[in-house]
Formats: sequence, C-alpha cells, structure tokens
Amino acid sequence: MNIEDYREYCLSLGEDMEEKLPFTAFRYASGVLVFYVHGHMFSFFDCDNFSVITLKCQPEPDR
Repeated sequence: MNIEDYREYCLSLGEDMEEKLPFTAFRYASGVLVFYVHGHMFSFFDCDNFSVITLKCQPEPDR
C-alpha cells in the first residue's frame, strides 16, 4: 500500500473524516498527515517517510 491508497482508504471510512497537516510550525513534524474522525485524531504518518503508520483505537475491555 502506498500513501495515496492509504489516504483514500482513510477518507472513505465516513463523512466525518478529515485530513490535516497540524504540525507545520515544527520543522521535523511539518510533513505529518493526520486523519480525524468526529474531530478526534485516529491515524497519522510522516509523508516524507511512509514506513510507519500510527493508529489509535479503543483498548479491549478486560474479561
């Protein structure tokens, strides 16, 4: 999967999806693309180095 495929996938998850580059004021994080759902960050990666994707999710409840 490449950056464009992942971007298209994230944006296809619903109408409340947004993408932003919120860290442009920081030299080493200016290329970090962040995806939001309902205003909450759920995934991000560095556009200059697409070797790692960070995902946020709810932990499994204790059984």
